[in-house]
Amino acid sequence: MMKTTNKMKSFFALSVVLCSAVIALLASQAWAQQIPQSPPPRHPARDLPMPAGLYDLDYAVRVEGADAASIILKKGFIARADGKINVEIINQKGSEHVDPALITRFGGEVDATWHNRVSAWIPPDQLIAIARGLPAGFYMEDVCAGGLDDEGPGVIGSDAYRDAGADGSGRKIAVIDSGFDSLLQAQNAGAAPLTFGDTVDFAGGGIISGSRHGCGCLEMVYDHAPGATYYLYRVNGGNITHLGNAVDSAIAKGVNIITLSQSYYNQGWEDNSGGACDAAAAATAAGMLFFTSAGNRAKDHWQGDLSPTVTGWHKWAASGDVTIDIVMDSGDTDNFRLSWDTSGDVYDYNLYLYNSALDSVLASDVESGNNFEEFSWTNNIGDDLTVMLMVWRARGGITEIEVFESKSGVWQEEHRVSEGSTTSPSNSTEPNCISVGAVDWDVFTSPPGTDNIIKSYSSQGPTNEGATRPKLCGPTDCTSVSYPSGFTGTS
Repeated sequence: MMKTTNKMKSFFALSVVLCSAVIALLASQAWAQQIPQSPPPRHPARDLPMPAGLYDLDYAVRVEGADAASIILKKGFIARADGKINVEIINQKGSEHVDPALITRFGGEVDATWHNRVSAWIPPDQLIAIARGLPAGFYMEDVCAGGLDDEGPGVIGSDAYRDAGADGSGRKIAVIDSGFDSLLQAQNAGAAPLTFGDTVDFAGGGIISGSRHGCGCLEMVYDHAPGATYYLYRVNGGNITHLGNAVDSAIAKGVNIITLSQSYYNQGWEDNSGGACDAAAAATAAGMLFFTSAGNRAKDHWQGDLSPTVTGWHKWAASGDVTIDIVMDSGDTDNFRLSWDTSGDVYDYNLYLYNSALDSVLASDVESGNNFEEFSWTNNIGDDLTVMLMVWRARGGITEIEVFESKSGVWQEEHRVSEGSTTSPSNSTEPNCISVGAVDWDVFTSPPGTDNIIKSYSSQGPTNEGATRPKLCGPTDCTSVSYPSGFTGTS
């Protein structure tokens, strides 16, 4: 009886294994059937120097009669009350910026120029016309809402210097940000200076508008250096033309220190590349210290070699998973970016955001060749939503890629790669450009080597060329007038 029982047990065990294998195979086949064999047909924007999102906006408004405001809201573009949206038109580095007459001819307005860049406000139904008129080498880029990198003298130890008279007197400090909305409240509470060396609004709407983020940054610096003279510059979040103009103005005013707590993406694969690093270099060449947040993207980042399936979709893991699941709260806008190592070849990779059923593209960018991809998308479905981020190889070989999601979505944990998640201009090679990470204020004085005190979101190095970043860490989650519950982030 004992032998028969053992045989039966073996038989049943083998049956369980076989059933499990069959179920797993069927499940994998069912999943494979859900994955699109290829992306949607070739997008018309691939033949124009503009992102697919801008093309779609123009076409929907001009041809289909769609409501521009609702599309602008869904796509996360920056728009004015008159309906015009903010874009940058960029030429090759070291070249002249585009002739503003091309923009005004189609009802657009140029609000700033800097080196090879132009910031403009353009009617939604004229975007394609302007893109078609751009000379070879120029490119139109939408301005995303930006990446704000949402303190304390006591824990740092600067209070003793400040109280002894080393309070920043005789120094000029500039804060560059996308909004100073709570400035009056901070001034009334004695947490911000009452007068300024200068205030310049490049974004439109006035200095005291936009988010409260810039005021929070101002309050943090003012705690340490209440005797300094302050300069405020308001810029549209991701607009580097605005950033460059703010830096030029600070140079002209003889500013000693700039603090910039915004992240810039897709500026170039190599260190010290792109407009944000150019702005940092201009400041340091003028003798300034340029402080920049390292970024808050350690939990919203993936980096590694492209691993395409036979159909071209990138596999994020050895398991073969081709999607990153991201949970977006109702009403939230997220920014998605893809870049890659452009050295040695021309690569053409595309970025897609699908719904959870993988039967509808919510947003995409499909530029040709070595043009990086990015888009914004707002969840206005009315409920929390899981979306799927996917990368597809259109052509070219295999190289290293990097993907960021910035704003508020919850990134699937198994596909997080924290290493290399610092943002631009943290990758500046200038010695006086100083990137800063975040540590909880209540453990900031812990002995060196203490584990788990770096904030989990605080972006980590190294840079794409191996440089150690961030250079410093500061205390975060301290309270201020602008942030009474604590100012969180590498800002």
